[in-house]
Amino acid sequence: MVSNPAVEEARAEAAVATPVVAAPPDESLFTSLVRYPEFRFLWSASLSTQLGQWFQNVALGWLALELTNSAGFVGKIGFASGVPILLLSLPAGVLLDRIDRRRALLVCQVVGALLAMTIAVVNWRGLIEPWHLVLAAVVSGALLAVSQPATQTLVPALVPRVDLPNALALTSAGNSSTRIVGPSIAGLLIGAVGLAGCFVAQSGTLLGAAVLTAFIRMPQGARPGRDHGGERRRRPVRLALRR
Repeated sequence: MVSNPAVEEARAEAAVATPVVAAPPDESLFTSLVRYPEFRFLWSASLSTQLGQWFQNVALGWLALELTNSAGFVGKIGFASGVPILLLSLPAGVLLDRIDRRRALLVCQVVGALLAMTIAVVNWRGLIEPWHLVLAAVVSGALLAVSQPATQTLVPALVPRVDLPNALALTSAGNSSTRIVGPSIAGLLIGAVGLAGCFVAQSGTLLGAAVLTAFIRMPQGARPGRDHGGERRRRPVRLALRR
């Protein structure tokens, strides 16, 4: 069979003009969890913390209704936990720029575990009062105002920029899943072991999160405090205030 020179020439030009597209790297939904052990510790600790927080939310509301038989007081518990987050989030962010964020997160988890265990013991002994619940909600909200931004700002220190979107998506997905699983497990715990047992379970999740956080080792050269990127973001605000 005689080849047509014109056809052969057209094929050669098409081969040259067509770019060679490299195969995409092997990516998966759990890329950041597989590649970076330190982020795996942080992600698991965040999941455990959020799960325990939902245990507390359900148990505090349930206990408030049992003590007062007032739906309004249950709402006050939610308000008491939200006010510290609203008032302390900005100061907490400034503070986290100057201290070791991993250590701050660890302290919040340990204090939260002690708080949950205290509520469990007081309730088990029949000494619980409504004001105890308000105080617990305020302290818990203050701890969240520090621990949540600490977790969020640790992610970029543990995951390179190329995989950062995947890490942030995994963190968000994990936290969202606890909103479904957490209250369901809390209800089962209250039915099985009572309110005191639910608070003990919350204390256990926070202690587990603290152990995972303690295993995190910051990459060499990374400083968990002194966020110079945050300093650059605040500089325009300072200049505007001076004007």
